[in-house]
Amino acid sequence: MGDALTITATETESGFDVALTGAPKGMSADGRRVAAQTAEAMGLARLSINGAIEIERVAPALRIGAAVVTPPPGGFLQACRESEAEMLGLVQEAVAGAERIVDLFAGVGTFALPLAASAAVHAVEGDEASIRALGRAAKKTTGIRPVTTEVRDLFRSPLDWKDLKRFDAAVIDPPRAGAEAQTRALALSSLTRIAMVSCNATTFARDLKILVAAGWRVSRITPVDQFIWSPHIEIVAALDRNSA
Repeated sequence: MGDALTITATETESGFDVALTGAPKGMSADGRRVAAQTAEAMGLARLSINGAIEIERVAPALRIGAAVVTPPPGGFLQACRESEAEMLGLVQEAVAGAERIVDLFAGVGTFALPLAASAAVHAVEGDEASIRALGRAAKKTTGIRPVTTEVRDLFRSPLDWKDLKRFDAAVIDPPRAGAEAQTRALALSSLTRIAMVSCNATTFARDLKILVAAGWRVSRITPVDQFIWSPHIEIVAALDRNSA
């Protein structure tokens, strides 16, 4: 019995980008050809099956800040533009004035690329395809500050306090498991501002407790309800050093 079939559809400026995962591994050449012909007839920008691109009429294009990003097939993105814009605004407010920002679990640049309008950004991400997409987009974009990228497993090898000395502020948006090890390093760092983004209230509370215990002050916590018909929420918190 095969894996469950999952269909991910992303609306981009150049058409829908559709990724199928869990398709039968022994899918025939005829089956793949029919799928590609169907995608062509439907006007899809791209169709991928189990990570392999079957047809790409035009590169999927996502505008993120001043940049245009072609995400990897099935790459992680926020659920909708409206909630993404709200979250970005909260993150920008949390790190306003910073000259050097590190974006941890950066994905394809949801926060890193817009933040580069006013600060140098170092984007760190474990998924190589996503960080390469971010880097390519940054190199093609004019009028932004320098954006550097790093492929790194932040669960096994978090940036430590020495690595973080180069930066004024951090953005951290981990998966549902949270980022306990990386948060402990942030707690000990010389940073002055942190924007925390989470889709899991339980791991968010655990990681936030680590920072508060180390003397960080929470100035704002905002829930963002972007998952329709679901109890899940996104959370954005702004923290600074507690001088008391």
